[in-house]
Amino acid sequence: MANRIMSLRLSKNLSREKLAEKPNISVQFLADIEKGGKNMIVTTLRKLSEALFVTTDYIVNGKKLHLPFRKM
Repeated sequence: MANRIMSLRLSKNLSREKLAEKPNISVQFLADIEKGGKNMIVTTLRKLSEALFVTTDYIVNGKKLHLPFRKM
């Protein structure tokens, strides 16, 4: 899960700062999530998936169901 979040963020050329805005989390918390050191609540997972234009199922299980890309 952590690797998918980081890979998606990098593939969309998003900084941690920019991605952290949508779910309203700190940059440090996002970094901890990407390193696998922190878990998140469902609301944060949903907001991250929206910001990355993928389903929550993709983040959690790796099932490739991408949503249409929109620029942040």
